Amino acid sequence: MRRLIFAMAFLIVLAGAEASACAFTPFYFVTYGGSGTSTHMQATSGKPCAIPISTGGRHSFSAILISTQARNGAARAGASSVTYQSRPGYKGSDFFEFRMTGSGPSRSGTSSIQVDVTVQ
Repeated sequence: MRRLIFAMAFLIVLAGAEASACAFTPFYFVTYGGSGTSTHMQATSGKPCAIPISTGGRHSFSAILISTQARNGAARAGASSVTYQSRPGYKGSDFFEFRMTGSGPSRSGTSSIQVDVTVQ
């Protein structure tokens, strides 16, 4: 029984450490008029960190692409997320930018999202 309690405590601590390995500031975007926004991401060196992309209401997006690649790692666009991963061992700041194409109730267009990354 004691081993089970220690094992559960270890898994809870491990889960908390993994959750803090990747964080980003939520942001809003508009897909018309060439608008842009920015956010900040905190990532653990060498570990992937994803930003899930979702829309609300009658808005949708049709494409996500990396417009400025990170210098100290790699950013990849997926169907509904953008993932950043630094070079293993790198610690410091990084930056990448992605664009989303989408539509709303009356307009469609592209939004640019700049991501400042702190790698720990």
